[in-house]
Amino acid sequence: MSSCREAVEWGFADILRLWSALDFSYNQRISGSPIGLLYRVATILTNIHICLYSCQTSFYFNCCPPSIENYLEESLAAGRVWREFGSVEEEEVDC
Repeated sequence: MSSCREAVEWGFADILRLWSALDFSYNQRISGSPIGLLYRVATILTNIHICLYSCQTSFYFNCCPPSIENYLEESLAAGRVWREFGSVEEEEVDC
């Protein structure tokens, strides 16, 4: 496996390590819970966690993560955080 691919997968591993409930297939039923919304929230919270404690990817690429203030300020200014949440209606599947 290439080292670049492994580095990308570290981000997904961080999310599942911090939010292990997302890794259980029993909880990921279509009508059981809004898994897409939960994963987006977990991603944002993981980004905040990485701002505080760094991560393996930061060490590998020899770069520091942004401060929490900078991350939230930039994300809110760009509207990314609120767009990532979306609405629950967008997640429902019409059968």
